[in-house]
Amino acid sequence: MAIPAIGDYPQARAMLQTSRPLTPGERAALADELTADPAGRGYREAGGTWKPTGDLFGLLNDGYSGPNPAPAPEVPRHLVDTDLLGLLSPASQKRIVNYPNLPVIIGQIEAQNRAQLTSWAQVLAAGEIITPEETGALLGYINSTVPDPAWPPTVMLPGRAQTVAGVVVEMCDITGLLEAAG
Repeated sequence: MAIPAIGDYPQARAMLQTSRPLTPGERAALADELTADPAGRGYREAGGTWKPTGDLFGLLNDGYSGPNPAPAPEVPRHLVDTDLLGLLSPASQKRIVNYPNLPVIIGQIEAQNRAQLTSWAQVLAAGEIITPEETGALLGYINSTVPDPAWPPTVMLPGRAQTVAGVVVEMCDITGLLEAAG
């Protein structure tokens, strides 16, 4: 049996026992990908010629590191006792330092117990240990969020062939794609 030419797609696929041929829509999407190179993968050499088929195969199919498309989630701010005290006036700081339940409040800060700290802020305001403005500032800080520091700014993205056409490109597809891309 003679080895078929790469351009003889049905026979080549049968010999290699590979997946189905590309649909016209997949072929068009991948040809557009090669021509426009929207992700900056570098399908062409510096002189404008196509890179070797094996390189294009990898560039189209291999996953790559890119910007995380998901926005950074917000997480509750880590509460710090000195930050909370810094929101108070010197007079309020002096009153709270002498407050008999201060160790309990500090324990709630260390435990990051926002519900209890919200209650304590209201108790301190009712007892005129802190001002209404300071209560608002404390509640704002207690309930504030920050971008999740564990959120990765870059992630592994799927290959461009998978992204634009939902397929993995076969080596025997590359020549046809280059002809379609011009």
